[in-house]
Amino acid sequence: MNLKQKFLLFVLVLSFSFIPRISESSIFVDFESFGIGTDGPHVFATPSGNLTFDSRVDNTFNGGSIADHTIGDGSNFMGRFWKNTTTTKTMVMTSDFDIDYISLFGYGLPQTNYTVELFDRNDSSVFFFSSSSLTENWLFFEGTASPSFTKFVLTSFGNGDDLAVDDLTVNPAAVPEPLSLVLLGSGLIGSPFLRRKLF
Repeated sequence: MNLKQKFLLFVLVLSFSFIPRISESSIFVDFESFGIGTDGPHVFATPSGNLTFDSRVDNTFNGGSIADHTIGDGSNFMGRFWKNTTTTKTMVMTSDFDIDYISLFGYGLPQTNYTVELFDRNDSSVFFFSSSSLTENWLFFEGTASPSFTKFVLTSFGNGDDLAVDDLTVNPAAVPEPLSLVLLGSGLIGSPFLRRKLF
């Protein structure tokens, strides 16, 4: 293998192994910008694209018995929140961009059974979680997704009006820098010549 071939092989390996990433800041949604008691879709604009939430945004749930600042000391669960209803038991968030991390904080009625499912942009399921029942009122969910996803689905198997999400954070999936794409292209261009010469 001559020096030129060695260099092309090095570029090919480099382009696959050390691709730099551009990662945008986390996107935080607390639902305070949405109207109280309004049904979706609710669109939240971000630099990466829109997040769209169906179902309802409100400051009360469970028939109004649980309201703003009445849970615990109100330091975490307060203001407006995204919730299901007796007619819309499934809460769906869709994204214009790929997401590789999500965390949420919420509240649910005890003994509520629920599932979490993530879907990619082809609407194929990439993650599924089922809870037998909430033993406590607080609801936490956090995960890094690979492959990335564009739809988050939270489903209640109770009577509805029994799950609410107050704070939600997502990270847009990282994308290769343009320089990395050039390196990758250079490596792929060189690989056929190496194969023909070496094999």
